[in-house]
Amino acid sequence: MVAALLAKIAFRYFRLNLAKGGQAEKITNNFSWLLLDRLGRLGISIVVGVWVARYLGPADFGRLNYALAFVAIFAAIVPLGLDALVVRELVRDPAGQARLLSTAVALRASAALFCLLVIVVSTWLLPGRDSVVRVLILITAAGTLFQALDTLDLFFQSRTAMRYVVVPRSLGFLLVSGLKVCLIMKGFSVVWFAAVTLLETGLGSLTVLLVYRYQLSEPLRFQPDWRSAKRLLGQSWPLLLSGLSIMLYLKIGQLMLGSMLGQEALGVYSAAIRLSEVWYFMPMILASSVLPALVKSRALAPVHYRERVEFYLKMNTLLAYCVAVPISLLASVLIGLLYGPNYSGAGPVLAMHVWALPFVFLGVARGQYLVNEGLLRFSMLATLAGLLTNVAANFALIPRFGPLGAAAAVLISYAVSGYFSSFFYRKTFTIGLLQTKALFWPVPAFRATLGQRI
Repeated sequence: MVAALLAKIAFRYFRLNLAKGGQAEKITNNFSWLLLDRLGRLGISIVVGVWVARYLGPADFGRLNYALAFVAIFAAIVPLGLDALVVRELVRDPAGQARLLSTAVALRASAALFCLLVIVVSTWLLPGRDSVVRVLILITAAGTLFQALDTLDLFFQSRTAMRYVVVPRSLGFLLVSGLKVCLIMKGFSVVWFAAVTLLETGLGSLTVLLVYRYQLSEPLRFQPDWRSAKRLLGQSWPLLLSGLSIMLYLKIGQLMLGSMLGQEALGVYSAAIRLSEVWYFMPMILASSVLPALVKSRALAPVHYRERVEFYLKMNTLLAYCVAVPISLLASVLIGLLYGPNYSGAGPVLAMHVWALPFVFLGVARGQYLVNEGLLRFSMLATLAGLLTNVAANFALIPRFGPLGAAAAVLISYAVSGYFSSFFYRKTFTIGLLQTKALFWPVPAFRATLGQRI
């Protein structure tokens, strides 16, 4: 019912604000498939994730999340900031598909090999880490090699045809979730849960490769063009630094918390933020469906472009409030029901951390606008400001407030990066005003855009 309601709202939004009837239906179908996939995963991942957390206990659950956070920071380099740029180029030049995707795959494969080498070396230089944490890091790190294949997912994004990869990926997710339940039932150690995480990464990437091959109905052509590679990297480096900064201030708090207060404190914090971060998929799937249409909207209907951007911001903010308000009010009850008494300290952490959602949703929406406007360096500087704020806030708040301080640091840093930074640059001041309107009145004005179509 929730999925159907959101899909209906999305259709009206796209039809009135971004596209013609046929294109609106295509975008909405794409959004609906992604939404159904993520909502299905949401329920299963919460149930299985909670079961894993209760089974492992705060200490081992903290070790596993330390390893995942450590690898995620390095793995953030692998995409090279190419996602939005490749989608934009595929929309503009469909004939250059094979060359563009081959180039992006080659670049990401090189980055993945480099990152894996750095992780292996860094693992043995970690001070005071037990052997289990090192093994968990090495197993999880192998998944970076599969990230190059995820580039092919951008082909389906550019054609707003994500339905082709949703079903097979969902089947792989169900298989991996079943394996985690088996590990719990058979009493396996935490190392095996890291191995299953690696399997999940590999299955997802191989699925995209197989579906892409099937959709082409012709031999795959690997023809990287190094001129295109140089051009893409010249444009993408601000997005690369932005993505790395985002991952750092998303994960650095976990590493600092584990190092300062130990694995049990990290386990409590990780349990709380899992119920908050699990909703980050919503603005991402909306963005993957909207970007191709925004690119066309700016070129074909500039008069109404600002109204459509404002509508997009308000839609994101409204979704964020619909999640943040009930979760913050019921945080302690949810933690008690799901995780049990061992994680009782996670309630206030969740109530604090979930209020980062409005700024996360607004930041993702603004990111699409920045790509469309070519303001990539500003995006980089904004995320760097968020990172510096996060590190400083963690150093100040974790020793005094523990996991709650880490949650507050995340909230502050997202607010700085995704919202307040808009007012420190002349070309983004307007989008900052639109974000402010969305924060204080997040109700989209459907009637204001009736009849305005591309």
